[in-house]
Amino acid sequence: HSSSHPASLLASSDFSDSACLDSKMLDCFFGFIVGSGIGAYRSQDLRPCLEATWLVTKQKGGPMIQKAKEDAGPALAKMKDAAAPMVQKASDAAMPFVRSASQSFSQKFGKPAPNGRA
Repeated sequence: HSSSHPASLLASSDFSDSACLDSKMLDCFFGFIVGSGIGAYRSQDLRPCLEATWLVTKQKGGPMIQKAKEDAGPALAKMKDAAAPMVQKASDAAMPFVRSASQSFSQKFGKPAPNGRA
């Protein structure tokens, strides 16, 4: 019977999606366990390497991040200026609903006392 053939089982989308997901989850879990074991066993050997990697990343990455911030400043200001009319339009469109909700709330629950206590 063709439906019991392994190739036909893999062709079924439900089976292949589930099997693929289960396989990926098992691979990830297995990798985490093995990596944790190796890291724990060889921690004295790995620590200097990780510290050197952190130091180089900090030295090389710091100036790059600063440059990215400086380059992004004008672009961000331009986007902010371009978005201002749209933000104002959205605010104007929403204001009647906000006022209506505020009035409805005040009618249902009454106005608070001046000192903030009910």
